[in-house]
Amino acid sequence: MILTQKQTDDVGFFCSPVSNEYLLAAQHFGLDRVDLVRIAKKSVDSIFGGEKEKERLRKMLVNFART
Repeated sequence: MILTQKQTDDVGFFCSPVSNEYLLAAQHFGLDRVDLVRIAKKSVDSIFGGEKEKERLRKMLVNFART
C-alpha cells in the first residue's frame, strides 16, 4: 500500500477541513485508523513549524492512537 500525506491548512481555499480529507481517504481507499495515524505522523515532519511544535503534534498522535 502506498501512503501519502494529507496537508492543507486553508479551509477557505479548499472548502474542506483536513479532518474531512482523512475521512474521504479512509472511505475511498479502505484505510483504517492505523493507516490514518501513520499518514498523519509522516505529515508532521513536513509542516512549517519548529521542532517543538512537531513534537507536540507527535505526542498528540500517539495519544490519539491509544484511544
